[in-house]
Amino acid sequence: MGECNAYKFSRAVLLVFNFILIAFGLATLGIGIYAKVHSTKFDDYLAVVNQSNSTWENFGNLAIAAGVICTLLAVNGCFATVKQHKGCMVLFVVLVGLIFLLEVIGASLAYGFEGKIKSKARDGMFTTLMNYQNDSTSGTSLSWDNIQQDLSCCGVNAPKDWWLNEDIQNGTYPASCYCKAASCNMTDTPFPVGCYDTVVKDITNNWREWGGALIAFAVLQLIGVIAGIIFIRKSKNQGYYLA
Repeated sequence: MGECNAYKFSRAVLLVFNFILIAFGLATLGIGIYAKVHSTKFDDYLAVVNQSNSTWENFGNLAIAAGVICTLLAVNGCFATVKQHKGCMVLFVVLVGLIFLLEVIGASLAYGFEGKIKSKARDGMFTTLMNYQNDSTSGTSLSWDNIQQDLSCCGVNAPKDWWLNEDIQNGTYPASCYCKAASCNMTDTPFPVGCYDTVVKDITNNWREWGGALIAFAVLQLIGVIAGIIFIRKSKNQGYYLA
């Protein structure tokens, strides 16, 4: 009776887990597509702090791939659970276990990236600020303009940081320091706060949230792996498998 109850319970857990996995896979697929379409803001952040944007460029592709894999894996898990197919269930447990390990690594990298940004962002922003060119419509100059207009900030720590740039005359600032509208009057007062705090906060918050989400889902997957192992052992003892 105990083994039968354990079998039924593990089967119910697996079915619920697989439906959650399908929802997660579709959500991850959507996030990946969104990241590919709306990557400009984060690209600007990484350009201004003088960091490679390859991490963000690859994120959309990885999210799309992970979404497709999770969805297909969940379908396989549902089939294995309903049809009591040993081969499919073993494959399911092994692959979910591997994904669990990858998610733990991914979460560690996300938190490591947060520390890297915090330690290098200020120096990186001063480096790109020094390379800023007025009237430029590409590269880090455009990224600086986009961020200052979007966040209503000016310079790294304060507006006067711009005076370190030889292309900026002392006492003046880039047009993007004045207001969000393209027709701002250059005699207006520039935004009084620097961009460093907001940029770093936005970047680290994004990665912290993703790291937390990965850990939470990794715990859920660990439950799925345990339920799958119990399902295999108990069903084998009672001869439930068709194949």
